[in-house]
Amino acid sequence: DELLKQKIRQQDTRTTLALVLMDLDHFKAVNDRYLHTTGDKVLQRVAQILSDSARDCDMIARWGGEEFAILVSTIAANDVHAFAERLRETIRASDMHELVANYNITASFGVAILQPNETAASVIRRADKALYQAKAQGRDCVVMSTD
Repeated sequence: DELLKQKIRQQDTRTTLALVLMDLDHFKAVNDRYLHTTGDKVLQRVAQILSDSARDCDMIARWGGEEFAILVSTIAANDVHAFAERLRETIRASDMHELVANYNITASFGVAILQPNETAASVIRRADKALYQAKAQGRDCVVMSTD
């Protein structure tokens, strides 16, 4: 939250800043079926996928249990959805069968583009709302905030 506030203060008005919240779908089932040690390995693999996919100017953080936040900057607003969609597809296509046999790992994404004079709390709230809309739509999808 503090890093997001700092990034907002430093934002260049010629660039776009977006918050992408990602949550692994049905992750509790992974922990219940394969135990937390395996769940931790899945989280590490997903973190590596996110890290490999991000650019140097993007920031990735574990946001909570199975949730990650990606602060995307210097990207055109219409490209943020495509970026999140590529992440979603990469996670879905990743081969984690040696960790979780017969179980497909998928993720839901909520994306909010920072609006002029918007606070960190507001952009987080909008991205979180979009994430819950993605889950309500059946998971394994990307939803852009329309607020």
